[in-house]
Amino acid sequence: MVDIAQRLERLKCYVKQLRTIQKSGKKKVCKNAITFAAMERYLQLAVECVLSVGNHILAGLNLRKPSTYEQIMQILSEEKIITKKILTASKPISSIRSLLVHDYSEVNRDKLFDTARAIMPAFEDLAKVYRKFL
Repeated sequence: MVDIAQRLERLKCYVKQLRTIQKSGKKKVCKNAITFAAMERYLQLAVECVLSVGNHILAGLNLRKPSTYEQIMQILSEEKIITKKILTASKPISSIRSLLVHDYSEVNRDKLFDTARAIMPAFEDLAKVYRKFL
């Protein structure tokens, strides 16, 4: 069984690392291959974490099984586990996952930096909601 508390602690660390990296500024992060790779990895881990915990909550409540990563958030919203506001803020999560995991093409570094910065509040909001299921 997945330890939700442990995953949420890891999520907190990933978000903290992302914020630390991003304090260097977009230009510096995007130019430095190692720093950018670290940002990509922490972003991927945070994405995997919120999707995994969300999926486990759905399973634990015997709710509809999602057939895609995007459906995890959609079902959580339909079941009133997350708000529409959180659903909207978390929309990029599944597409970010696909981009990072499958490495379809060259990543637009500036765009990924901006997306990572914009999505951090969604990670934090999801963590707050998920903590209710501990």
